[in-house]
Amino acid sequence: MKTFFLVAGEASGDFLGAQVMRSLKSMFDSPTFIGVGGPQMAAEGLESCFPYNELSIMGVLEILPQLRKLLRHIDETVALAKKTQPCAIVTIDAPGFNMRFIKRARKAGLPGPFIHYTAPQVWAWRPGRVHKIARLVDHLLCLFPFEPPYFQKVNLPTTFVGHPSIELATNKDPTFRARYMIPDTAQVLTLLPGSRVGEITRLLPIFQETARFLQARFPDLFLLIPTLPHLEAAVRKAFDGFPVPWRCLLPEDKMQGFLHAQAAIAASGTVTLELAHAGLPAVVGYRLSPLTYFFAKRMVSVQHISLVNLLLNRPLLTELVQEHCIPERLYEATVPLLEDSRKAAAIREGYGQALAMLHPEGHNRPSAAAAAVIAKVAISSSKALSGCLPLYTP
Repeated sequence: MKTFFLVAGEASGDFLGAQVMRSLKSMFDSPTFIGVGGPQMAAEGLESCFPYNELSIMGVLEILPQLRKLLRHIDETVALAKKTQPCAIVTIDAPGFNMRFIKRARKAGLPGPFIHYTAPQVWAWRPGRVHKIARLVDHLLCLFPFEPPYFQKVNLPTTFVGHPSIELATNKDPTFRARYMIPDTAQVLTLLPGSRVGEITRLLPIFQETARFLQARFPDLFLLIPTLPHLEAAVRKAFDGFPVPWRCLLPEDKMQGFLHAQAAIAASGTVTLELAHAGLPAVVGYRLSPLTYFFAKRMVSVQHISLVNLLLNRPLLTELVQEHCIPERLYEATVPLLEDSRKAAAIREGYGQALAMLHPEGHNRPSAAAAAVIAKVAISSSKALSGCLPLYTP
């Protein structure tokens, strides 16, 4: 049986899942994929039992109204996994949902193996979670080289497989500007207010007001707003009648948008590594709901919120958080990125240093390294799969 059960809870997990599925197809003859995922995983053949974006909730205040729905989805996912009896269960990111799912799945008698892809950020907050994760997960796949020691000290098998952002294509499409009707003389600014509804609600108005300020200084300013299919209507509505020229970009054109822009204003998250891969200088702005921020401020133990700064352990990118995330401050931080070529060059140099840390040893593609570990764990747990393929061990 070559059925893999995958569960991804948001856009970044959908991308990771699709990449791994593609690699698993090269290792197994006609594998089957069932579980929960988004459009990218569906394009690779995943049969999803409900829309993955229903799991994309962040924060104490935000999750409470959705708790009943989340618990129902956990039960649905467990029931489907039990019916499927896969050779491996791979949960991707979204630890709030996935750890609860694994706990219930084990209680329901599912043997696993359970492989979690992307380590919960115990280095940032609640380090005691390593013990719970070690009880639930059979193997952990990490994106960052500094993560494995946190879990290996509690005897959880852990592998650094590298970060998938380094696999993104960075060839400029010469037709991109014409397709989106972007003038050749335009100063292009990319706005990235997040991939969750709550992030869009909190950050987009602030980013828009910043763009108004910037247009007064840069009259030929042009905005690109990458978004996701389930958020596109809300983003377009927010920009209806907006005085600065703009275009929405769907996922397939996001990297092209980065490559053709001069600067970005972004929410923190995986996207900062994608910006680094494209060499696009950025300012990071973020806000949580007041209640979530109250708790987060007391639990978070890191000095930086963007992954680039965390990797470098220095503030390469300006970070403006909570009460500092206001249009005036974002404007002041963005102007040098559009005017000062030395500032932009220094950021690109730092990007190169950060990205160099994300390559898995002995392999060029993180998704292939991750798939190889998944295959190895699946084969070692299943007599039916023994002898299926030669394995790369990262």
